[in-house]
Amino acid sequence: MLRNRPREPFKGVAKFFGFLAKPEIQAAWHQNTGYLPVTGAAFDLTRAQGFYDRNPGTAISIEQVRLKPPTGNSRGPARILRPDP
Repeated sequence: MLRNRPREPFKGVAKFFGFLAKPEIQAAWHQNTGYLPVTGAAFDLTRAQGFYDRNPGTAISIEQVRLKPPTGNSRGPARILRPDP
């Protein structure tokens, strides 16, 4: 995305990506949209906030992704959300 482009205009893009990467932003996005959380930190924060307790069944998709080791098709989400061995 940044290859062969002036660096200055992309400082704002980098700040925006940094904002999106914050666990509290990812957790809010996950909780409000139903999309899987992007990182384990967002999942952990969502759990710590009691979201899954207040909304039974909302963690089912995450639990399903975490059932087996990642494959070539699931490597990103499964690796991120899979607990450390």
